[in-house]
Amino acid sequence: MARAVISLLILLFSLTGWTATRVLFRDGKAVYIYDELIREKRIKPGDVLVFSDGNQFTVTDYLGKGTTSQIYAVDDGKHALRIPLSQAHQDYIKYFVTGAFELEKNKVPMVTVYHERRLSPQYYEYAVMERLHNFMEFHDFVQILSSSRMAKMVNKIVKKKEIPIEEMIEKFYVFVAKIAVYSQVGDLHIGNLIYDFEKGEWRMMDWTDEHKKAYVVNDAQIYFSNFESPLRKLFGAYGTMSGFNFYPNKTYMALEEIAQKAHAIILQKRQVIIRSGLCEMAL
Repeated sequence: MARAVISLLILLFSLTGWTATRVLFRDGKAVYIYDELIREKRIKPGDVLVFSDGNQFTVTDYLGKGTTSQIYAVDDGKHALRIPLSQAHQDYIKYFVTGAFELEKNKVPMVTVYHERRLSPQYYEYAVMERLHNFMEFHDFVQILSSSRMAKMVNKIVKKKEIPIEEMIEKFYVFVAKIAVYSQVGDLHIGNLIYDFEKGEWRMMDWTDEHKKAYVVNDAQIYFSNFESPLRKLFGAYGTMSGFNFYPNKTYMALEEIAQKAHAIILQKRQVIIRSGLCEMAL
């Protein structure tokens, strides 16, 4: 009898794998071994993650991490679950969730956040998001502009025979018009802006709540000297608009042209915003 039970247990483990139910938060606070679970990568596919509001998610896959968050595939791989990278980073889930409301209100292209999946508004322990599949970061896009060899490498990564460069540039201007109302978009940088090949648009995939509305229209002088401004965040790393040339002349000139046109679009859009009375800005 004992041997039969042991055999059955071995069979079950071989079929289901070594999975576990892991309570990550209780009463709004991370369990004491939380950092250890994340640091030692103990959360595996098949594990069930439990939160203070009683919500549970079964992990399908590990998707990656950023500077403040760890991300897993859940719901049979259909969605992505964002949790804090450590106990010290729990507040960043709140910044992410609350920051999304502001961007959504102004229809900024971004990864969809499923707010209704959070069962209690008082706890900021996780966020359920749309899962991205076929995309490219802004930084990789710049690399393509600078190197045909890099373009071939990226083609393999995104599984496309040809990168639609011209289309991506035009769609970038569409994105810029959407953020014209802001002088600062929380945590916008070259790694958080992606081109979604499936939707054919530039979208933000990460952010904080540190958004600031623009208070002047014609700020051509301060826009690129302000280290938090959206265009400075995207183009400053490449020397564009600063007089420093970090790339071959052809690439630098292409980036310069894109940055200048994007800036002109922002100024034009802000004029329209003021005339429509959608926000308060000073001429």
